[in-house]
Amino acid sequence: MFTGALLMLTMWDQHPPAVRAGLSAGFSFAAVTAWAASTGMTWEAVRQSFESQFQEAMRMLLARAPLTLEQTADMATTVEWMSRVYPAIGVLCAVLAGLVATSVAHQVAVRPIGRAPGSFLTFRFNDHLIWGAVATFGLGLLTLPAPAADLVANVAVLWVGLYAARGVAIAVAAVRRRARSLRLALFLTAVFLLPYAIGLALITGLADTWLDLRRFVKPAPSGDEGND
Repeated sequence: MFTGALLMLTMWDQHPPAVRAGLSAGFSFAAVTAWAASTGMTWEAVRQSFESQFQEAMRMLLARAPLTLEQTADMATTVEWMSRVYPAIGVLCAVLAGLVATSVAHQVAVRPIGRAPGSFLTFRFNDHLIWGAVATFGLGLLTLPAPAADLVANVAVLWVGLYAARGVAIAVAAVRRRARSLRLALFLTAVFLLPYAIGLALITGLADTWLDLRRFVKPAPSGDEGND
């Protein structure tokens, strides 16, 4: 459904690729939600299905690499959390996949259709969207019933993904002129300290709303982009 929507928008729509991918993901999510509601499927049933699949994967992992009780409890908490926000994770992954597919298509097609994705280094969006993020995180502080709380959590994950991507774009732009060994070391550090790296990227993306951090990044001299 997402692929079909993305192809149709690519052929008939002139919006930027990121907007097309977001619209396609939103349409797919709405269509699947409407289909599930028409069959009488509840969100709780869907969430429990996600959780049971994650638990089965965790059991297979523990069978091969036993962990301590504390680590097992942490994994169980992560499984429960991921089952709640899996729709948002799916939407973010769909948007990323759509952008990658569009970029590859423009690299291999003789006559590519639609606009090509721009440079990730310049990724940004309307600064006024920050108020939507503020409202979402404000709702997250309230005590809401389960379905509403899960909806707010999923929207919050979408905001985190959006602003974290903006922060990563700024970080990549800042280090792109550094030595390759330093960039590799920073990448590996971010992988091993992923929760902290995501938090730092989120803070950077949020701060860019007011500070325009890219103005502190020196532009690369001619020819540097091709060498990277």
